[in-house]
Amino acid sequence: MTISRNNHYIPQMYLSRWAIEGKVQVYRLLVSNENVPLWRKQSIEHTGSQHNLYVSILKDEEYDYIEHEFDTLIESPAKVPLDKICNSEKMTSDDWSKVSDYVCAQYVRTPAFYLWIKELGTTMLQEIINEVGLEIEKIKEIPKENRTNSPNAQLLPIGVHILDQKPDEDHSFVEIETVSGKGLWLFSIRHALDNNSELREYFQNLKWSVITAPDNEKWPTCDNPVVICDVTEKSVNRVPPASGIVGKTKAIIIPISPRIVLLAMSTRKFKWYLKADSIFAHDIKKAITNNAMMYIYSACEDESISAIRPRIVDAKEFKRLKDDFDNWFDNYKEIEGPLLNN
Repeated sequence: MTISRNNHYIPQMYLSRWAIEGKVQVYRLLVSNENVPLWRKQSIEHTGSQHNLYVSILKDEEYDYIEHEFDTLIESPAKVPLDKICNSEKMTSDDWSKVSDYVCAQYVRTPAFYLWIKELGTTMLQEIINEVGLEIEKIKEIPKENRTNSPNAQLLPIGVHILDQKPDEDHSFVEIETVSGKGLWLFSIRHALDNNSELREYFQNLKWSVITAPDNEKWPTCDNPVVICDVTEKSVNRVPPASGIVGKTKAIIIPISPRIVLLAMSTRKFKWYLKADSIFAHDIKKAITNNAMMYIYSACEDESISAIRPRIVDAKEFKRLKDDFDNWFDNYKEIEGPLLNN
């Protein structure tokens, strides 16, 4: 089976709305030197992607199930509803359900979410291991063979080893080893998109509004386009993921074209369709821009972006990040691979 290697965390179908002849204007937040242009045209095929991003390992075999699931279960079903929104056509409840799944998937599939899960996992995995340890203590005999895991759990790099050293004849030492990294992120993606996922259900129950830009405004998008905000009647303020997505004033914002942003809240505070004034539109632009991890995308060279978020020029940091991404999959195989074979 051919493995899909060029994995897009920002779908080409999504970016095409900002593109002209297949190319989009890209503003890089980190560059190696001052001579790099502020904006550069780039093919949507070769941006918002990472080699082997969603490729997973099980018993030394490589799989790209998640990439195919994004395509067949999320992106393709959402294309028609998203087209309807952009063309001001009537939406059905099924259309909004597909859009909800699309935005939920986009929320969890980015490198920015990976970094947050990795940080969260440092604490979370320790708690899980402690719980597993307590459960193991209750087991009279641990099977050494024919242990089975659920498909999602097989993505988690958790090694369980029964040690030869024993405290006495009736007991054994068990060693549990794990890593907070790519495997945990892939598990989180699959878990979020399960039919019984609380996160997916939350997105399905949101009240959506279509916000259009003022006549003189165009919104950008970025490599982390699902923005969590605190919202009042006419004010939008981005908040970090650690603050959570649930709350009466919490809103989810995602631009779906240079002229249209979707805004969702658990309780409806905005009309189904609303044209933003200049202040509200600028708040939305700031939220999108400040939510970016590395790249901001625009239909044109937008001078206001650099005023909102000046880029950083740092050759050493640029090289470090490039090396990290270049070696990311090899490090995953080397560090997490042995634990995925247990």
